[in-house]
Amino acid sequence: MKQLESTASSDVSSNSVLYTSLSLFIILLAFFMVLSSNSSFDEDRVRPVLESLEQTFTTLVFSECAAPSFVEDVSRASGDGFALEDLSKLFKAEASGIEPQLIPSRGILSLEIPKNVFIEIIQRQIQATSPTSLNATLLRVLRGDDIKATLQMEIWIKPDDQTILKSADDWISNLSAQNIDEDRISLGVSNAVTNDKVLLLFRPYYPYEIR
Repeated sequence: MKQLESTASSDVSSNSVLYTSLSLFIILLAFFMVLSSNSSFDEDRVRPVLESLEQTFTTLVFSECAAPSFVEDVSRASGDGFALEDLSKLFKAEASGIEPQLIPSRGILSLEIPKNVFIEIIQRQIQATSPTSLNATLLRVLRGDDIKATLQMEIWIKPDDQTILKSADDWISNLSAQNIDEDRISLGVSNAVTNDKVLLLFRPYYPYEIR
């Protein structure tokens, strides 16, 4: 009987601690909610912080890449920043109307290219008798010739766009034939891609192994 009473007393004591802790947490949460609702923010100071957090933790790559960066270009220390700038200038030189969006703090370059322009660029790269400046730069950063500037390229198109799919596949085959690993280039489809455009996305390459 004494043992049963001791067990019951222990359970009551444990529950009391749990309820007390929970009550304190709720009171603390309510306090911060009231404090936040009555606070005023300096928009000029808050906006860079919020946009930096959004860029760091977002999983969106289509609409958020245009957001400005308020973080120091840390990729320059590893050479990625210069490689991205080189690619950006080369694509702009290939055709008018291409507006690269660069996020230095994340080492990401995105380009929305009209479909007809994309096909023309690919044809020039494949039919060239000697490597063009664009192809030479792509090979350098995708193949890893420069260890400090190793990137991967993603090509995103609209679903069921067979013309672009064929052209993109030909380009990938052409690049892969020049000693580029398969995991450095990918081709995907998404409804988030703007109509009549192709999205090229360059981001840092992080190799990994499963052991």
